[in-house]
Amino acid sequence: MVGETKISELGLLSSLNGTELIPAIQDQSGTWVNGSLTISNLGQMTEAGMNAIASPAVGLEVFNTTRNSKMFYHSFFGWTPVSINENPWWGYSFFNELTNVSGVPWAVSFLNGGTATNTTIPALSPTVLRGLATGTTNNGDAKAVTDSSFIGSVGKKRTESKVSVDTLSTSMNRYVCFFGYVSSLNSLNQTNAIYFLYDEGGLSTGSTASPNWQCVCANGGIRTFVTTSVPVTDTSSGAMQKLRIDDAGTGANVKFYINEVLVATITTNVPTSAGTLANKVRIVKNAGTTQRVLYVDYMTMAEKFNSPR
Repeated sequence: MVGETKISELGLLSSLNGTELIPAIQDQSGTWVNGSLTISNLGQMTEAGMNAIASPAVGLEVFNTTRNSKMFYHSFFGWTPVSINENPWWGYSFFNELTNVSGVPWAVSFLNGGTATNTTIPALSPTVLRGLATGTTNNGDAKAVTDSSFIGSVGKKRTESKVSVDTLSTSMNRYVCFFGYVSSLNSLNQTNAIYFLYDEGGLSTGSTASPNWQCVCANGGIRTFVTTSVPVTDTSSGAMQKLRIDDAGTGANVKFYINEVLVATITTNVPTSAGTLANKVRIVKNAGTTQRVLYVDYMTMAEKFNSPR
């Protein structure tokens, strides 16, 4: 007994062996497996032992003695430190509400009269929405972007954002939106990239003139486009769209999700380690002088390295 906590509630078998408590670990099938660790090192194991667990349950926790870190099992990333910001042997994880001008590791920048707005739209978000705006020029450009410091196919990557536009693109006021990883900060045509694309006018070479989200992978200047069945929505819909990209980290496949629903899986032209990538959300004008705004609720990105440092 520890205070008012029963031994059975600690995940231990209620049998004693001298000064030792016999731990029980529950496997994926729900079976309790006896161990032989003492109370002083309950739940501890080496990284080799941790990786040897067959089919660990999502959420299973152990203490990795090799890394001196408490770990849990994540459905996408596998074994993951409980607390991550920048971890030299695992990878990194960042989140930003994007309510300020810049927030680590994203910096907001503008070209050709592009600007920013801060707008409160309670129906869309509990926080003040950061608006990346084109301004009143016909080529205004606004973006939030990291330095080009990420490499394709060297680790599992996940990036996510929640977005909405104020007014849909038309021939009179046409623009393009990006979200994901890109190699060129200011080009419509990417050499190495993984991203969502809104290109109503078909301005990017190879894309389709469509009101729907497109999913794109590019490697060495060769691009694969998949047009989804999901149209881009504006603020009048009363909801934002959650965009998520899961990269397998091996060059094998990239999965694209909108509002948690898988909308595309791309297995060709996934970028390799030959090119560096920046994480970016962007709106750029092509025609018309009426301002258009891309609202961004938040930005996240995380990567688990294939080979720990």
